[in-house]
Amino acid sequence: MRIFLRTEIVFTIVLQTFGLRLTTNTQRNHVPTSTSPRIPKKILFNFKENIFNHPDKYPETFQNLQKALATDRSLEYEFYDDSMCAAAIARMHSKELANWFELEDSGAYKSDMCRLAMLYEHGGYYMDNDLEIVANFLELIPANVSITSAISAVSSSLIFQAFLGATPGHPVIKDAMDRTLQQYKNRRPAHYDFGDHPLNFIKEPPLGPQIMSHALKAWLHTKKLEGGYTKKIQSDADGSYLFLEIGMQKAKSKKINVHDRKCCTPSCDFLVVDMHMKMQVFWSRMDYYGKKCTQ
Repeated sequence: MRIFLRTEIVFTIVLQTFGLRLTTNTQRNHVPTSTSPRIPKKILFNFKENIFNHPDKYPETFQNLQKALATDRSLEYEFYDDSMCAAAIARMHSKELANWFELEDSGAYKSDMCRLAMLYEHGGYYMDNDLEIVANFLELIPANVSITSAISAVSSSLIFQAFLGATPGHPVIKDAMDRTLQQYKNRRPAHYDFGDHPLNFIKEPPLGPQIMSHALKAWLHTKKLEGGYTKKIQSDADGSYLFLEIGMQKAKSKKINVHDRKCCTPSCDFLVVDMHMKMQVFWSRMDYYGKKCTQ
């Protein structure tokens, strides 16, 4: 499925409607690049059922997905439901991992497996359905980068993979699928609920962020992940770009330009920022929590 906004006028109106910011030419990333972006301009979503087919059932989430697609008029998208996810996992990795997907009762872990298969097949940018965009992330990621995500607010050793972008067939994504299968073969992970992020964790950190962190560090040949651009060793034309998930008050103390938001739940005031540009890129979760606050 594809969405193209055909004129500058329509595109500008849509951006203004959703309150998105555009960066200017002088605000582009500091890493010099001269080629077209390696990561395809495609957003990948997944859920147990296709939200685009049920806008009345998930009205707030549906609107949030539309806002994501309005970021850039050239963006395409793919949306996989559970049956499509299982087929993609078997197609891109193995029937064995697809069987574990079918057995898994945690929606978060099912999504972890599916996003890897989608990225490996299509490339592009996976986004959680409740990740809220506030700026055009495409203008911040260097063109030569082949994988991008964010460092988690919970721990600098974890990846906040609510946002995860990669080129098709990326070795980090393949490694993450291999590690996921090995984990299930060794010991099925403890159940993880949607509401646990980012403060009220289960006894162990969630599987997906751990595995992605290990796979990315192995590819970069580093023991510590750093925000911004990291060049892959022995490659002048490849690397990663990592944003940073951070709490609102901490972001303000670091002079980050952030949007204000009234919060009544522990996780609604977390955001994703570009530390180099000193600007907010996403809210970790969309603002439907704020609508439940008592005035």
